[in-house]
Amino acid sequence: MLVSSALVVGLVVPAAAAAVSAAAASAPLSAAVAAAPTTLLDYQSGNFSQWSEQQFARPAQQAIVTTPAHAGYPRTARFTVAPGNYTNGGTSAERSEVMASVAKTGNPTEGQTQWFSWSSFFPTGSHVSTGGWLIFTQWHQSGSSGMPNIALGLSKTTPVQVLAGVRGQNPNSPWSTEKMLGALPTNSWVDFTVGIKWSSNPGVGHFTVKMNGVQVMDVPAATLYTGMSAYLKQGIYRMSSPETQTIYDTATRIGATEASVHL
Repeated sequence: MLVSSALVVGLVVPAAAAAVSAAAASAPLSAAVAAAPTTLLDYQSGNFSQWSEQQFARPAQQAIVTTPAHAGYPRTARFTVAPGNYTNGGTSAERSEVMASVAKTGNPTEGQTQWFSWSSFFPTGSHVSTGGWLIFTQWHQSGSSGMPNIALGLSKTTPVQVLAGVRGQNPNSPWSTEKMLGALPTNSWVDFTVGIKWSSNPGVGHFTVKMNGVQVMDVPAATLYTGMSAYLKQGIYRMSSPETQTIYDTATRIGATEASVHL
């Protein structure tokens, strides 16, 4: 299961100085819409300034590098987690993430549709330690703690697969689903495109994922916690492990249509 908490007691660094009817149908999100302006959380400035915060136990866990580089993005963010990189005040989870505020995420709200795209590079050896979990992208509910609304992580299976988890909350009960999205490509860039219709009602919300242009998930889903918004985080968040792991990311695009976030 993909697990997370919003509470961060380690080093946090600023990166820059209406109810919906339960009867509403959830239709697949359409890409056939004119392009719109996007938010770009980029690394081409050579730093993390377009994000709201950096979260790590030690600064060396995050860096802007030029190798590996994705076409069109000469600079890349490197996220590393080593044993003992705790940022939650305990010894259960280790972290190296960047966070976009609710505002920079686009103020997700009931009935809103958003698209996100980015590319990740997973070196050989990317996996989940026995009994553990690892998240590399999450949309976290705006409360002070608890599980993320939506998370992409790595499975415990062999071979490793990309795992998606969606969790929302309607007024009566939690609702969640998880799905294996396919084998994890290693030592190559993986392009992710995610469409989210935000709602705490699973009959209204929707979640779509494409990997390298191929649709691998497209489901009705409760994507918001009731009365809350959400914010985006990327990097590595994992159960404590004896291993050192690294993941690389390019710029993340946020827009109202799939066309607006085309990589």
